[in-house]
This record gives sequence, C-alpha cells and structure tokens, in this order.
Amino acid sequence: TTDAEIGGLALGVAINLNTSGNLAGAGSILINEIDNDTRAYIGDSVITDDLTEPVGDSTVAVDGSVTIAARDASYIGGLAGGISGSASSTAVGGAISYNLITIDTAAFIDGSQVEANDASYSISISAVSNSELITVGVGAAVNAWDDPAFSGSLSVNSIANTVDAHIVDSPLVSAGADVVVNATQSDLLVTVAGAFSLSTVNAV
Repeated sequence: TTDAEIGGLALGVAINLNTSGNLAGAGSILINEIDNDTRAYIGDSVITDDLTEPVGDSTVAVDGSVTIAARDASYIGGLAGGISGSASSTAVGGAISYNLITIDTAAFIDGSQVEANDASYSISISAVSNSELITVGVGAAVNAWDDPAFSGSLSVNSIANTVDAHIVDSPLVSAGADVVVNATQSDLLVTVAGAFSLSTVNAV
C-alpha cells in the first residue's frame, strides 16, 4: 500500500503605498511530485544455494484463501497565490503550480504454482489506484489609482498512474472457489485556477 501525501502552500504578497510610481509585484511557484512503485506478488522464490539463480517454479499450497493486493492512495494538495496591491503604481500578481503523481501499482503471480486447497477457498489478485490531486492557483492585483493592474495564474497537473493485475508463466493456479484478477483505477484530479484584477484605469 502506498499512502504518500504532500501538502504545499506558496504565497507571495506585495503592498506598495508609495505614490512615487514604483511597481508592486508578487508571485509564487509551487512544485509537487510523487513517484512510487507499489507491488504485491508471488514469484519465483526457489533459488540455488548461492542465492543467484532460480532453479524452478515455486509452489504455494495453503488450506485457505490467497489474497494478493496492491493499493495506491497517494494525495497531493496545493495552494499557490500571488497577491499585490498598490495605491498608485502598477500592480502585478501571479501564481504558477505544477503537480504530478506517477505510481505503478501491480499485483500478480509470476512463475509460481499457487493452490488454495478447499472447495470454499479462493484466490484474489487485485491492484487498485485511488490517487487524489487537488490544487488551487490564484493571482490577484489591485490598484487604487492611475496605473493598470495585471494578474494571472497557471496550473499544470497530471496523474500518470499505471495499474496492472495478472497471472503469467505459472504452471498451475487453482482454487476450490473463484480465481479473481482485478485492476481498478479511480483517481481524482481537481484544479481551480483563477485571476483577479482591479484598477480604476485598466485591469488585465
């Protein structure tokens, strides 16, 4: 199971009350990334005495059910903002946010014999991805007098996960009940990006 979490806050604030015409500018950059591999498996485990080479398929025989489960629940939450205010000069506010989740989640049986020895027992192989990426980016600029106000925000977000569940190169996988192989991806990505400008002359 992967439960990696990142919470980020980047905020720039600038206030200029001088009437001499200087620029008031504020900005922020927020970068978050999670890159992990999550694996649950039964694989070749019969090796030579010197622990270097496999000598054959491993065998797992149990009087019960077999569950192989890999799950990702990574989370990134971020807030980026740039806020500037000026009494008479140009006001500029901006925010940039970049967030990425890349998780490889896999559950499998590879090159192994697996048996659940009873009529009521089952074998379950499941890989689940439930990543969440929620970000807010806001740029704001306010100018009370003659010069313009400029604001903007840029948010780039991606969930690039892979989810895999499989049985491969196994001589026998048997259960008295069901053999279930399931891969599920239900990731959530929410992005809010906005800009607010206020000026008595020009606002952009």
